Amino acid sequence: MDIFRIKNIVNALMGFVETKVELYKIQFKEEIAKALSILVLVFMFAMIGMLFILFLSHFISHMLNDAFENDYIGYLIVTGLYLVIGIVTYLLRNQIKDSVMDMMFPDEESESEEEYE
Repeated sequence: MDIFRIKNIVNALMGFVETKVELYKIQFKEEIAKALSILVLVFMFAMIGMLFILFLSHFISHMLNDAFENDYIGYLIVTGLYLVIGIVTYLLRNQIKDSVMDMMFPDEESESEEEYE
C-alpha cells in the first residue's frame, strides 16, 4: 500500500511541476508579446517622427531659400543646424545614456552603486 501512495504523491508532484512549467511558458509568451508590441509601436512612432522632421526640414529650407533669394543657403543652414545638434548629442552621449538607463531601470542603479562602494 505504501508503494501506491508514494506513486500517487510522485504523480501529483510531477503534475504540479508540469503545470508550473506550462504556466511559466504562458507568462513568458505574454511578456514577449507585450515587448514586441511596444517595440512595434516605438518603431512606428520613430518612423512617423522621422518623416515629420524630414518634411519640416525641407519646408524650412525652402522658406529660407525664398527669404535669402538663393537656391541653396536654406539647405546649408538646416544642414548646419543638424550638424550642431549632432555634435552636442555626441558630446552629451554619456549623460543621455545614463538618463535613459535611469528611466528604463530606476531601481537597478541604486543596487549597482552599492556594489561599487
